[in-house]
Amino acid sequence: MNKNELGGVIAKKLILRILLCSSLITLLFTSWQLYSDYRIGRNHILETLDEIENSHVNTISRSVWTSDRNQLTVQLDGILQLHEMQYVKVSFENYNLEAGVPQQENVISRQIPLSYNFNNEEHKLGTLYLVATLQNVYSRLFDKALFIFLTQGIKTFLVSTFIFFIFQILVTRHLSVIAHYAKNLTFENLGVPLSIKRTNLKGNKADELEIVANAINDMRLNLSAEIEEHEKDKEKIKSSLKEKETLLQEIHH
Repeated sequence: MNKNELGGVIAKKLILRILLCSSLITLLFTSWQLYSDYRIGRNHILETLDEIENSHVNTISRSVWTSDRNQLTVQLDGILQLHEMQYVKVSFENYNLEAGVPQQENVISRQIPLSYNFNNEEHKLGTLYLVATLQNVYSRLFDKALFIFLTQGIKTFLVSTFIFFIFQILVTRHLSVIAHYAKNLTFENLGVPLSIKRTNLKGNKADELEIVANAINDMRLNLSAEIEEHEKDKEKIKSSLKEKETLLQEIHH
């Protein structure tokens, strides 16, 4: 692996982890936000159904009691204009009066019994059926999720690219120099120190790269000293052997 490949591998792993972590965090926060928005939208629909039950049922019951279909039609059309209402029906004896188009999926429905008090006697009239749609809520949630993921994706890409270049400048290019130096270190060039070109402010503590570079230089100096000491020992041994050889020759003569 050459020095360019070293920086590339580390940078790719860094970017991959940033993307994974950022995507996970975005997914969690987006899920929470969408669920919160869903509850708000659903609660608004429930409030509308409560409003109809509290404010409109009595007048509808009166219209049913008097068989005023024209007034009842106006009332149902008015209910249909309320927040997310999709279908309204009054069922009374042998006829049904309805407004809107019924739907089976993504709806909140409610059935409200209709009654009318006449001469202190409660008369059961029929049933008011209310159906509100969640389709618009889901549509807004989908649009919001798409917007969040697109904006977060672009932001994450830009931040990752920025971090990639910063990491290349601050770390990987120096790691490449250190790796290249260590790979080409031999006995012949032990006298050449490892030097990484960096702009250091006064008073800053040595960081990990400087610690590694200093450790390699210390190792180089120690190795050079040991080799020098070893060479001295070899010379001493050679000198001692020569002296013994000379002494033996003198003894034989």
